[in-house]
Amino acid sequence: MSPHRVFVGSRRMTVLAAMLFADTALAICPPVTLIPRASQPTQSSPVSVVVADFTGDGVPDLTTTQSGASTIGLLPGHATGGIPDGTFGPRTDTQVGGTPYGLAAADLDGDGLSDLIVGNWGANTVQVLLNLGGGSLAAPVAFAAGSKPYEVAVADFNADGVQDIAVADNGENSMRILIGGNDGSGHWDGGFLTSVAYPTSNLPLSIVTGDLNNDGIVDVMVTEYLAETVAVFLGYGSPGAGDGTFRQAVHTAAGTEPYDLATGDFNADGRLDLAVANSGGAGGVHVLLGSASGYFPVDHHFLAGVNCSGVSPADLDGDGITDLVVSTSVGNAVHLLRGLSTAGQANGTFDAPVTLADCCFPVHVVAADLDLDGRPDAVTCGYQSNSLGVFMDGCQPDPNLPVITSVRDVPNDQGGKLFLTWTRSALDVTGGAVNAYCVWRQVPPAGVATRARPVHLDRVRSSARLLPNGSTEIVYWEALATLPARRLAGYGYTAATPQDSLPSSNPKFTFFISALTANIEVFYDSDPDSGYSVDNLAPAAPAGLVAGASGSSTTLHWQANAEADLGHYELHRASDPAFTPSPATLVASPVTNEFLDPNPAGAATYKLAAVDAHGNHSGFVTLLATQVTGVASSPRGDVWLGSPFPNPGRGTLEVRFALAHAGPAELVLLDAQGRRVRTLTKGTRPAGEWSVPWDGRDDAGRAVGAGLYWLELRAGSDRRVVRLARLR
Repeated sequence: MSPHRVFVGSRRMTVLAAMLFADTALAICPPVTLIPRASQPTQSSPVSVVVADFTGDGVPDLTTTQSGASTIGLLPGHATGGIPDGTFGPRTDTQVGGTPYGLAAADLDGDGLSDLIVGNWGANTVQVLLNLGGGSLAAPVAFAAGSKPYEVAVADFNADGVQDIAVADNGENSMRILIGGNDGSGHWDGGFLTSVAYPTSNLPLSIVTGDLNNDGIVDVMVTEYLAETVAVFLGYGSPGAGDGTFRQAVHTAAGTEPYDLATGDFNADGRLDLAVANSGGAGGVHVLLGSASGYFPVDHHFLAGVNCSGVSPADLDGDGITDLVVSTSVGNAVHLLRGLSTAGQANGTFDAPVTLADCCFPVHVVAADLDLDGRPDAVTCGYQSNSLGVFMDGCQPDPNLPVITSVRDVPNDQGGKLFLTWTRSALDVTGGAVNAYCVWRQVPPAGVATRARPVHLDRVRSSARLLPNGSTEIVYWEALATLPARRLAGYGYTAATPQDSLPSSNPKFTFFISALTANIEVFYDSDPDSGYSVDNLAPAAPAGLVAGASGSSTTLHWQANAEADLGHYELHRASDPAFTPSPATLVASPVTNEFLDPNPAGAATYKLAAVDAHGNHSGFVTLLATQVTGVASSPRGDVWLGSPFPNPGRGTLEVRFALAHAGPAELVLLDAQGRRVRTLTKGTRPAGEWSVPWDGRDDAGRAVGAGLYWLELRAGSDRRVVRLARLR
């Protein structure tokens, strides 16, 4: 983020001649702003720490591996008046046994709560502790993961919607992958497949993931400690979707005894780079700049001669350029390296360090916003002091400015919305000058005049942005809403987004908040912040899957899904009735509700799912080989439509019909006035007899009422109609 700023000036604007903001910073902060260490007691020998909201109260919490006590410690974040203050309540400890070193947080079971994944070096396992809510953790469940698992990383390596685990095995020369079990509907089944080992040239310690070559497939990087290299495992798969397997490692020189890894775009070229903390010899941090190939041809070395035990990227000074926070265990210090730029764009190099005293062999460091003030703080693990070192940001922005605390997707919706929260201006008090807040959204780059939905030009502001080549472009912002000031501690607003996150396009949308006064010439603007809008809802599983075999081919039909954002279907086929759908079993991705399988190669079981435009998969419906019926010739050699069974009836009815010749056919349900209620099937079918179900619902998925209805079959020039009665 940029430094907190207030824009005080004229708000009178003409069409597209909006004023350029005068960036007058009312809060002057030094280049790096962390204040001296505050201690948070732990049990024996903390090694790793993660920051997440484990209690579900919107306040960041800390969890740490306490290796000497064989426990996990959870320190709940504290808030004053609903605003996090960077302090923590009483710690709770969970016994895990062995020697826990590595730690990661992820929502494995999809309940919206962060679960914990532990690399237990002393137990030769990866352990999962599910979050039960309110800061309570379930007993650990262990999974075999090779010899002496150290750090762990979590990502969806096979693009099935279920999180997987990568492990750095410190007792063997390998990186291991544990693929999360899939219940068939895109949800975790509570287990993992047997781990698969990928050889490394030496004993790994640290592990990170990311898409190095921008192919949409997650890759893995691990340290090779005594080999003085980093192993890069590029993922296999098709563009945009990995298959859970990896290429043979490519080994990249990374300094002496590389100990910790972090990823970031340090030179703003759109490719992931790697920061490597080295603990021996020349030590320091090696910054490896990425390339289109996914490998690292450029190496910059900083903090030469310093024994480094951790590295974490963060924008410490709010200039939009990534900085580095580095822990040094032997020197008992934290070094802050400010990222440098050329013509306003990060160039992958760093300034001389600013050093803060730490304590007692600090290992690993994470940078995170503990108090949600929009600026990163830092936490280290004091291995010999049985404590965490907390370094809060010391910059004091102008209190009159509102501060955006989150821009997050609205859960359990079809996308198109983000929920913004912000803290109040110091002038939003009884007798204070602030009387309202305005929510601004950046106009997408397509421009003001070319957007599908017209922008209200009388509600547009603009600002100047410096480009890497030294030129300036104008960025436009449109006002979404104005909310009255109510003297509250914080505010929220659900903002619309022009587009959702799509597999082919993942745009961020940027917002800022203005605190308004009665004087239209005086207003106070927050820093901008951004987020993604995501469609969280999968389509319903397809209904009414039927198939008929004729000769060597099989024709499949099902009821069309009613979702407006439906993208396509996925049809899988295998001879094993218990098969798990995978890229290897995918037969087709039809966009209509029928498919002709020309050569199913004998008895086959089919599994079908619906996929929406945002990549959400429904559950699979299964059609066993024994349910694939032969298509009989029409006994009368003509087109006929039988009475549905049962008739009258309730629940699902069966409708049988026959075609004399192969060709297009449409079967629809009409109400008593002849209006279309439901299209039961439409498409090309071979000649013969067919059966389709009707579940008592209309095309929109609504249950129809009791009464008289008509079924109409159209096949070429033939038309057949029968009556049915629907009971309550």
